Amino acid sequence: MKARTRNHKTSRRNTTGFLIAIFATGIAFSTARCEDNVVSIDQKARVLTVDHGGALKAYRFGPYTEVIINGVQAPITQIQAGAHVTITLSDPQTMARIAVGGNPPALSGASPTPFSGFDDTANAIHHLAIKMLEDAHDDVKVRGNRLWIEHVDWALPKDISINGVPWAPHWTNNVTEDFPGFTGPLASFTDKKISVTKLKGRGSVTLIEPPTSKNGQTLTIRFSDKDGAAGADTHEAIISW
Repeated sequence: MKARTRNHKTSRRNTTGFLIAIFATGIAFSTARCEDNVVSIDQKARVLTVDHGGALKAYRFGPYTEVIINGVQAPITQIQAGAHVTITLSDPQTMARIAVGGNPPALSGASPTPFSGFDDTANAIHHLAIKMLEDAHDDVKVRGNRLWIEHVDWALPKDISINGVPWAPHWTNNVTEDFPGFTGPLASFTDKKISVTKLKGRGSVTLIEPPTSKNGQTLTIRFSDKDGAAGADTHEAIISW
């Protein structure tokens, strides 16, 4: 990367501060939580209606909303009216995560079936929705049930979320701890075609090393900001297999 002038550095700091201010509202929503009781659930429309202190509120399921019932990942079909839920929002109307503390005793049956996403036939997680405020280059690594980030250059990424779950990792020598937010196993890469789809960002999100027997079945995805001199930019991508 070309050296930056003092003016560029000043501009970069100012722009970064401005961008952080812009995304502050979105970050607040991603960590907002509320506790409610389920009134109804429309599985076709992917809408959950709850009683919030005597007022009805409706929330949408996003494509990667996690559903947890009694500590186990489960399909939305097992959420029942009257259940007490704790909801984490990714925006004012969309749920990133819904934790069901317990369905009504009269309706409760067997333990929830492990589940990921909206595909009731899936036995494991087959996608990763990754979002971060990217300055230059960072590599997302996935191996087995582990995900971590290796920083390449310039400022560390910020405002990171994995499958809608906010993550502020601890860094050691430019390497994060493992992401702790998976509630189910990641699907094996064996005999799978890996797809990378960038949803947002002025730079690129690319597969730079596929999982092989030589690298211990480690997937490497690089997030690259196109114009680091202009400051950081939010990048978002979905990796599926």
